[in-house]
Amino acid sequence: MWTLVVLCSVIASCGVRGDNWWTTLAQPEETVTSDASCGGYLHSSSGTFYSPGYPDNYPDHSECIWYLRFGSGIVQLNFPFISIEDHPSCMYDAIYVYDGFNTAYRLLGKVCGNTTATFYSTGVYMTVRFKSDGSISSSGFRADYRVVAQGSCRYNCGYQVGSCSCSSSCEYRGNCCSDYYDYCLASTPETPSTPGDNWWTVDDVVTDQPSCRYNCGSHMGSCSCSSSCQYYGNCCHDYHYECLETTTVPVTTADNREPTHDYFTDFYPSCRYNCGSHMGMCSCENSCQYYGNCCHDYYYECSETTPEAPSTPDYTSCGGYLYGYSGSFTSPNYPSAYPHYADCIWYIRPGYSVIRLWFSSVNIESCGNCGCDSVSVYDGSSTSSSLLGKVCGRNTATFYSTGSYLTVRFRTDSSASYSGFRAFYENGDYFSTESPVTEQPSCRYNCGWNLGSCSCTSSCQYNGNCCPDYYDHCSSTTEWPTTEHPSCRYNCGWNLGSCSCTSSCQYYGNCCPDYYDECSATTPEAPSTTGDNWWTVDDVVTDQPSCRYNCGSHMGSCSCSSSCQYYGNCCHDYYYECSETTPEAPSTPDYTSCGDYLYGYSGSFTSPNYPSAYPHYADCIWYIRPGYSVIRLRFSSVNIESCGNCGCDSVSVYDGSSTSSRLLGKVCGRNTATFYSTGSYLTVRFRTDSSASYSGFQAYYEVGDFFSTESPVTDYFSTESPVTEQPSCRYNCGWDLGSCSCTSSCQYYGNCCPDYHDHCSSTTEWPTTEHPSCRYNCGWNLGSCSCTSSCQYYGNCCPDYYDECSATTPEAPSTTDQPSCRYNCGSHMGSCSCSSSCQYYGNCCHDYYYECPTSTMEPEVTTDQPSCRYNCGSHMGSCSCSSSCQYYGNCCHDYYYECSETTPEAPSTTDQPSCRYNCGSHMGSCSCSSSCQYYGNCCHDYYYECPTSTMEPEVTTDQLSCRYNCGSHMGSCSCSSSCQLYGNCCHDYYYYCPASTTEPVSPDYTSCGGYLYAYSRSFTSPNYPSAYPHYADCIWYIRPGYSVIRLQFSSVNIESCGNCGCDSVSVYDGSSTSSRLLGKVCGRNTATFYSTGSYLTVRFRTDSSVSYSGFRASYEVVDNFSTESPVTEQPSCRYNCGWNLGSCSCTSSCQYYGNCCPDYYDHCSSTTEWPTTAQPSCRHNCGWNLGSCSCSSSCRYNGNCCPDYYDYCSSTTEWPTTATPCGGYLFGSGNFTSPNHPSFYPDNTYCTWRLRASSDQRIFLAFTYLQLESCCECDYIKVYDGSSYMGTMCNNSLATFHSSSNSMTVVFRSDSRVVARGFRAEFISSLPTSSGQVTCSSDNMNIVVQRSYLNSLGYDGDNLYLNNPSCRPQISSSQVIFRFPIEGCGNDKKIENGRVVYTNTLRADTSSYGEITRQVHLKINVACQMDQDSVSQIMYLVEHTGNSSIVGTGKFNTSMNFYTSGSFYYQVTQVPYKVTLNQNLYVQVDLSRQSSNLVIFLDTCVTSPSPHDFENRSYYLVRNGCPVDSTYRPYYTGLRPYARFTFKAFQFLRAAESVYIQCKVLICQASDSNSRCHNPPNCRNRVARDLGTEHDSQTLVLGPIQLRASEKKEEGTKEQDEA
Repeated sequence: MWTLVVLCSVIASCGVRGDNWWTTLAQPEETVTSDASCGGYLHSSSGTFYSPGYPDNYPDHSECIWYLRFGSGIVQLNFPFISIEDHPSCMYDAIYVYDGFNTAYRLLGKVCGNTTATFYSTGVYMTVRFKSDGSISSSGFRADYRVVAQGSCRYNCGYQVGSCSCSSSCEYRGNCCSDYYDYCLASTPETPSTPGDNWWTVDDVVTDQPSCRYNCGSHMGSCSCSSSCQYYGNCCHDYHYECLETTTVPVTTADNREPTHDYFTDFYPSCRYNCGSHMGMCSCENSCQYYGNCCHDYYYECSETTPEAPSTPDYTSCGGYLYGYSGSFTSPNYPSAYPHYADCIWYIRPGYSVIRLWFSSVNIESCGNCGCDSVSVYDGSSTSSSLLGKVCGRNTATFYSTGSYLTVRFRTDSSASYSGFRAFYENGDYFSTESPVTEQPSCRYNCGWNLGSCSCTSSCQYNGNCCPDYYDHCSSTTEWPTTEHPSCRYNCGWNLGSCSCTSSCQYYGNCCPDYYDECSATTPEAPSTTGDNWWTVDDVVTDQPSCRYNCGSHMGSCSCSSSCQYYGNCCHDYYYECSETTPEAPSTPDYTSCGDYLYGYSGSFTSPNYPSAYPHYADCIWYIRPGYSVIRLRFSSVNIESCGNCGCDSVSVYDGSSTSSRLLGKVCGRNTATFYSTGSYLTVRFRTDSSASYSGFQAYYEVGDFFSTESPVTDYFSTESPVTEQPSCRYNCGWDLGSCSCTSSCQYYGNCCPDYHDHCSSTTEWPTTEHPSCRYNCGWNLGSCSCTSSCQYYGNCCPDYYDECSATTPEAPSTTDQPSCRYNCGSHMGSCSCSSSCQYYGNCCHDYYYECPTSTMEPEVTTDQPSCRYNCGSHMGSCSCSSSCQYYGNCCHDYYYECSETTPEAPSTTDQPSCRYNCGSHMGSCSCSSSCQYYGNCCHDYYYECPTSTMEPEVTTDQLSCRYNCGSHMGSCSCSSSCQLYGNCCHDYYYYCPASTTEPVSPDYTSCGGYLYAYSRSFTSPNYPSAYPHYADCIWYIRPGYSVIRLQFSSVNIESCGNCGCDSVSVYDGSSTSSRLLGKVCGRNTATFYSTGSYLTVRFRTDSSVSYSGFRASYEVVDNFSTESPVTEQPSCRYNCGWNLGSCSCTSSCQYYGNCCPDYYDHCSSTTEWPTTAQPSCRHNCGWNLGSCSCSSSCRYNGNCCPDYYDYCSSTTEWPTTATPCGGYLFGSGNFTSPNHPSFYPDNTYCTWRLRASSDQRIFLAFTYLQLESCCECDYIKVYDGSSYMGTMCNNSLATFHSSSNSMTVVFRSDSRVVARGFRAEFISSLPTSSGQVTCSSDNMNIVVQRSYLNSLGYDGDNLYLNNPSCRPQISSSQVIFRFPIEGCGNDKKIENGRVVYTNTLRADTSSYGEITRQVHLKINVACQMDQDSVSQIMYLVEHTGNSSIVGTGKFNTSMNFYTSGSFYYQVTQVPYKVTLNQNLYVQVDLSRQSSNLVIFLDTCVTSPSPHDFENRSYYLVRNGCPVDSTYRPYYTGLRPYARFTFKAFQFLRAAESVYIQCKVLICQASDSNSRCHNPPNCRNRVARDLGTEHDSQTLVLGPIQLRASEKKEEGTKEQDEA
């Protein structure tokens, strides 16, 4: 469409300043508002433009576009002032800045709110778009632009440098950069000789777009430089810059249309003169017939001059142009290996943005940074565009363009070759709040027309064929049809969704109301319900017979009789239609149980107990049999014990009907996965062992045709059978086809092929036995029994095995890897036993405890000690008969008599001796006795195996001794030879051990893991710097004995996957891998970690794929907390109660001085006396910081003085310097002002005050004077609660704030213009709740003050009174308590920050002695702020005067009740409330204590069959103030403090009998005209947003409502009649 835009001649009135303005034509791809102040073309080298109406508010529904187009340089665009409706993602009003010729180019950014911004272009063009919606408006923006730079050819010869070029072609095009001849003339090839028709084919031209420079009036092929291009919409990109003044505008009529052309000509490009070209939004080349994107006059202008529509393109070839809205392509030869030296480029140009591109399958050679073979994706029209990313290896990926082009390049080298990739793309607007551009016809501009595949006429609501956006554009301009139901008129033979106009509707009972009036004579007869083969009628529109009306019958391919539950061939809706009318209906399957049969088209299942830990020895099998292929199975969450090759716990997925089918893969660890079947069956098996247990898995499956280029099979009620890969019984009757069977026995086993009953049921006999038979099955295991020879060994032979198979199968095997106890409990199986005695002899078979422990007796022990006779090489439990017993010292008593000669020598070394079976013993290198806890030499699994079975050690020495421990590490010191290397030998090492240990050898830290005890050390991955091995699992235990430990990774080169999921280093803050994870390291990212204690654990794990050089790491102790080397990690109070240990103390006084050892309260608090004060004391500590408080002079500045600082230290320490006049740290209570107050503050002021209180106090801040510049974006104050934003204050907006923490920050900022007198603020800190508190509700206020606090000020409870002196307190032995109505005792009510606040003052009479008094003047301000959801209380103290403030927050008490009629006179007291369907119900919500200046607004009411769940099954009556239910009617209540409404009773389907109502109400001040209570939302437009004030809200629940008994009976009768 061409729109003539004439810009105004008076520049000032246009909102644009510049040097050159003229009348011009808008670009065909952009529509510019005709308002002169809204958009335009800007060509001058600098200038300014504004939003419409600036500085007044811009109008609603504005859309303006400014085109900044210069001849050279880079554009700088600066927004010094922006005031636009704010939103986190700028979804309402916003400024969009694009780096290019129009809005199809890259988006530089979006701006909204109150801010400033600056942008730079990469070339000579920039486009700015301003858009507003229909609600809030502000003053808009100002924008300044200028040309700031031009590209240089230095270092850029041969390249396009933004607005100019450094390639040789620039001499022809005339766009050489200014210094091209200085740097590049001699280094670039000669200028192309002569221009011609194909001049743009010169190799070094780096632009994809022909230029109009020197070509005005010519047609350039893909675009035009003649004036007609403005009509056809195919102008070259620089036509308006180069040729507009030198060519004639095409002739137009008065209404701006070309003569003799119709409506479409103005909006769509024409094929006249453009045959064979692609026009952007449509095409004039012959391929348009294939893609369906021909321009409107293609067949009129071009069909005879272009060849026939092309055949289906071959996207397996190497590159090409892709114009469709969606499509797919693959690497060459996919899925076979791609060729070497491939270089393929696909140009994806659907004509709309945004494009989503995803790679569903990738198998490409992988090198570092995808340096070998790779796919590169570019965000634009060529490979010189911005690189979005690369793909290689097996990593799938998804990319989004920022415009309407993507370019994909696939390059390979000469080495490895794999199957390549498969990619899909589609067009859509994924990041916009507006509807994306799709291939569906739109009703915009088409209201009242039928568009073919859908309609924009009012009758579409009647016929059910409305276009998707009909209700957005046309519903208000067309009349509503006369019936609410879809009509069969014009729709005979179609299924309309809620009902059907096909003949089959007579069978299924879902005919539309007028089917017999409109269609019965024109559609074939309804299928007969009698006969054996009714399902073969052609026009039945479902692939699956239905059990509706057929309960008890066999339907051929499935069954509606109860036996289907046994044979597993129930029709899909059997359980919905027939389970209650046929015997033995199974209960609803529990898919969280251990295995099941799953027949639905889609579903989910989980491991047992998910998400809790699954059990040990689980063996669960799920048989997924939906009846169609292909099945996709997705594991969305996996947390299963992981061992090598999933050898511990795992999920196995089989491509068929049993676990003997082909294994697709295993899942364990935390790796999610997706599998696809090749047929209509999947089998999933979950097995666990006896060790670790985790949360398990959650899996989903669905049926679809995921690998077809045609639409997948998702319509299960289609008129055609889905194309599947299932074998057919045609010509195969009597044969077993593998995945299914065509023999008669399939009816027994439930594995019949889908068409067995069509071809074979009459030629085969029904099986006659109830048990599985070995006839025809010799050598197979049939599940419940076996026909293999091994059944004789396991005792699970089928009944007729010996009749059918014994002679044809070999004898039972003599040995087996793992004999099973199933069917063999109580028997000895040879290599192991299933009798109870196995527990004594330690030779139980592997599954004994799973199969037999409850059915066998405890063994009768006949000897005191197990014997090695017959058990050489076995571990007997309490002792061992294997050679390792000589090392562990746990040999059975007769081992040397029975076994020493038949077992190899004891191993010389072992990595880590185990305490299993050895509790109480010393293992040599470590110990399993309780004393190991004292000596620090416990074996690694002592605390897992033995702590409950051993006694606490008896301490016999203060220092660890090497006596009896030579060669061992004792924890804080060592008795091994390596102590001489590390310098940590125990005190008597040289007395006991030097002669019995060898000189230490420097450890090899390149090995896989180990214990590191030195103060500093380095270690590396195995084989570093060579490649580390696959399946590595190395753990380093860093235990230097001191904290803090700093660990640095100086070199890292590890395989990188998402979340470091392939190879990685994990760092744990503690002594094992079960400690807190500090982080992971992979890729090439170095890192540094700090421990919080004296341990770090480092684990390095690798998988089976890529291997790199690994890592190098070093650690050191960085904070010993002591000048001397401590002998222990932290002194312990265990065994030291009453002693001072130097750096800390285990005496009771430590509680007074604040120097208790960390475990004092664990060991000594009950055996020592409590000191006289609970807080650290400054006595003897002046000048020191005691941790929780300070005794140095700075404590007065920082506000952390200890309680008795002023008693002991104030005279001996100097006062700190005061804070600067502008900002500073303030503690406790006080006041502060703006600079120079009450005089004027200076320009460009930036001050920050940080208010602090003690950790158990809060802060109350009040502004008593405020005068700032009348511009909230210019001068302002911001207040923060800790780091959380609380509010902003502008001129004349006094406010108060109270913190939820012990800190508050105040920031004051002014600009460089107007100044004022500033502000004054006061702040006070709270008392602890142990001294006083206030609680409040909508009914009462309660003030509690501790008498101990009053006594410290010289007062007693009798002295206190409120604003109303007649309100007196109740006085107990410890408290003074005021309890009174919230509206009483002189309470003052006001609105602060949109909330209701009640205030009062607590005072005390002073007693005087002549001219003096020894009492502090007491005045406590009390306030209750009515909050939304919580109740908290704070009391504030002004230290220097004794004045205090008590502030609390509370919530209003509201209630909701039923009334008998609309007069709301009689309240319903019946519970539950018995009603009839469609009975009018009347509800009132009101405040428990009514107030004339409060009103209620009914925001949302939702109903549910459960009082605890208003999310999953809910039905709204009113939502966000807008009615949803058609029977809902609110009552107008004016300014009264209650709300009323009525609706008609209903009942939830398939749910309990009760209905509950939950309502959310807002409570507002009656005088607040800006509140939502006074401004209900406009329910016809967008949902209303907050208007600026806050409100109190309450949520109430009312119910239950139940139908009367007669109503239920009538409902049941109605259901029976329908049946």
